[in-house]
Amino acid sequence: DLKEEDATLDVGLRLADMLRAEGYDVQMSRTADTTPGGSTAADLQARVDMANEAKADLLVSVHFNASANRATRGTEVWFCADRGFGAENRRLASRVQEALVRNLREAGYDTADHGIKDDAKMGHFAVIGPHLARPARMPGIIGEALYISNDQDAAQMKRPEIREAIARGYLEGIQAYFEAGQ
Repeated sequence: DLKEEDATLDVGLRLADMLRAEGYDVQMSRTADTTPGGSTAADLQARVDMANEAKADLLVSVHFNASANRATRGTEVWFCADRGFGAENRRLASRVQEALVRNLREAGYDTADHGIKDDAKMGHFAVIGPHLARPARMPGIIGEALYISNDQDAAQMKRPEIREAIARGYLEGIQAYFEAGQ
């Protein structure tokens, strides 16, 4: 009964509020249960176009993972090393991964830490990879805070305090990235 789009929207809205409270200018690709571009390919391009048009400093894509192996659980952040921002992507991914895991554990959930992963091994993800007609012109990551396909992770995702911890993890990771210097 838990949908990824509902959980990601909740975390995204919480994160946007936290970022704005810290003085960041936030542009979201969605603030309601909508798809900006229609089809999947058009949607992904529309999200990247929105970030490019806003001249965003970062592109942070909030997700929850899934696997055919329902025993797989945990937290991971994906980056793309094959773009001009490869080092920045890696650094952002590392900061966000560390903060997500720490905040989940501080909230009482011992997530499995899968670390950061280069999306090249998956053939690149459109939002952060180099293959869109108009790729992102800023560093970016895809965060996969928990596995919606795992009963243990999914039960945690239903808890508002866990979604709050996830949003705080993204916030602290972003802050750490900027504090370390672009």
